[in-house]
Order: sequence, then structure tokens, then C-alpha cells
Amino acid sequence: MVTGFQMNIPQDQDSDDPWTLLPGSAAAGQSEPDRPVLQVDTIEGVEPLDTQIGVFPKKTVPDALHDALFGQPEPTAAEIKAAGGDPAAIPPMQTYAILDAAKVTNPLELLERSGLEHRCLFKGAAYDELKNVAPWIVRLEEGNAFTRNLFTRSDAHWHHWDKEPGICVRSRGTLDDMWKHFRKFTRVQDEDGNWLYWRFWDNPVNTTLISMGSSGEATELVVPLFGGGKIAAFVLRNGFGQWQHICWHGRAALPQKKPILTHDVRRLMRRLRQIFEFEKLARVSTCKVAERQRIDEAKAMASLRSRRDEFLSLGFWRRDHLAKICCWELMLGPDFIGRFESGRVKDIMLEAVTPEVRISKTEELLATVAQEKG
Repeated sequence: MVTGFQMNIPQDQDSDDPWTLLPGSAAAGQSEPDRPVLQVDTIEGVEPLDTQIGVFPKKTVPDALHDALFGQPEPTAAEIKAAGGDPAAIPPMQTYAILDAAKVTNPLELLERSGLEHRCLFKGAAYDELKNVAPWIVRLEEGNAFTRNLFTRSDAHWHHWDKEPGICVRSRGTLDDMWKHFRKFTRVQDEDGNWLYWRFWDNPVNTTLISMGSSGEATELVVPLFGGGKIAAFVLRNGFGQWQHICWHGRAALPQKKPILTHDVRRLMRRLRQIFEFEKLARVSTCKVAERQRIDEAKAMASLRSRRDEFLSLGFWRRDHLAKICCWELMLGPDFIGRFESGRVKDIMLEAVTPEVRISKTEELLATVAQEKG
């Protein structure tokens, strides 16, 4: 069992709030006092840049993200001590992006033309074979066109907002420091000693996992990403579209550990994939139904989320099965399974052995009812 991982939404909570779905939130309880804690701040009001035609000077990032990405925080006591007591000797806070080249059109060409420092996290044979789909680390600069394009939405292939190509990192270290640090995390070991690739920069599952680093399941994997304090913060968009600033927040020094992909974390990641896959299918189903009848789409999504665990528990994992059951819920619900035709669908769910048979028999029932009603 994954402790503390209750996915059901309490009836008195707003089921449209995605954070009630996840562990590590306030609803799930606070971490133990001696556990490393990551401070997670949600950045409100973030909207993508448009093409800014005729605008001068152009913004580099959305206003709501500017301080998180390019602000210069005051040095900490630990940083001043490490600099021999001289604040002037402390280097400025830099901003880096870890980007998935597979999500960017002509990534190498764009990086070469950007004028920004960049380097692939792979090297050797892996670089030669995978450089066009590999993770790259880039030092972002304010006023740079490539940086601006990461936060711009349009149909142009060089505008990347909707592609969600990666995450941002704040650190006082150099690009070489970042390259040496993050290279260690492209592969991790599980509890059985097996080596596995870890796309920690990838949305939606892994970005959400980073934001859950204070929870019991994710701590052993996420906290090492901070490198004992080498990384000041991550700035990322999680799987629910929320921008977050995630930094170390605690009295003790940040522990330097080897990341471990525990069995609990793997279960958690599988569960997150289910949630996000369901979310996509629920949105598609809502849009499809909205084309045929007038519905409140926000309420429709909230309704489907409230039924998600019920649908998954019945074995509806395939996309076509989930899409059908979501559409039926919206068109023939609420509580289509329990109430339609006085519970006949529920009887099918209890009697049928496989999800395929459940869907097939439900389709037969719907056809029969439609024929009877002429």
C-alpha cells in the first residue's frame, strides 16, 4: 500500500481543485518534523506571451513569472559564509532550462542560433544517437529571443508554450556545474538495483512528482535533485497546468543523497499517469458532448473527476472504454452506472467478468432501451 495516498475526493471539498487529488497537499497532512520539506508556492495569474507585434520593449517572460525566473534574491547566511563573509563575492542567481529536444522543432539549429550557453545532458554514443530527442540544459537570459519563445503561444513552430518542453532551474552555479549535477539524474536505480532512465524534466508526471517532494513517497527521489543546496529552486508547470516555485525550506542543511526509485514511488507514478490520462479523456469527452447538447463544461469535468476512481476500479483503463463511460455519464447521468434504468448498468458491472464484456453489454442495453423508446 502507498501510505497517505488517498485519491477519493471528500464530498465537502471542491472536486474541481486538482490538489485534493494528490498526496503531499495540505489535505493529506503535514510532513513529519524531521523530514526535509520543500516549499511549494503556486504562481497565480500566469498567461503565455503573445507574439507582441509592434510592442517595444518586448517582454521576455509573463509578468507573473518574472521574479521567480529572473529576480535576484538576497544571499542566504550559508552563501555569505561560503563566500568568506563577503556578499560581493557571491555570484548572481542564474536561470537555466532543461529542455526535451523531442518536443522542439529543429532543436539543435534553434539552440545554435540562440546565442545562449547550452549543452546536452547525454554524451558519447548516447549523444550521437539521441541528441535530437535528448535533454539539453540552456542558460536563459532576459531579453533573448529564444528565452521569449519558450513562453510565447502562437502557431509558429518556434513558439513553445503549448509544447511544455521542460522545466526551469535557479542556481548560482555555472552551466558546467548544472551539466555535471543533472547528468547524474538521467538514470536512477530502483530498490532492486536496476538502472532505469528518468525523464525528471518531463510533464505531466515527473513535474508533478517534483512538486510533491515533501510527501513520503516522493522524498527519496526528489530531494537529491537539489544537490545539497546547489539548486536554489525549480520553476515549472505541473500536470494540472499550475506554475510553481519549489525550493528548499527547512532549518537543517539539505541532505545529499543518492536518488532511489522505490516501489512506492513507482506505484505513485503509475497512479499519476492514470490521473492525467483520465483528465485528458474527460476533457475530450466533455468537448464531444458539448457539441451535441448544452452543458456546463466546468461542472461536467468536476462530475467526471468525482467518478474517476469508480470507473478505474471497474477495469476501464483503455482509452476507448474510458471515453465511452465518460460520455454516457455526461449524457445519461448523473450516476449513470448506479441509476440508469433502475440500476441495470450496475447489474452488468457486477455480473460481467471483463471490462470488454461490461462495455459490450452496456452498449446492447442502450440499443435495446433506445429501440423500446422508439
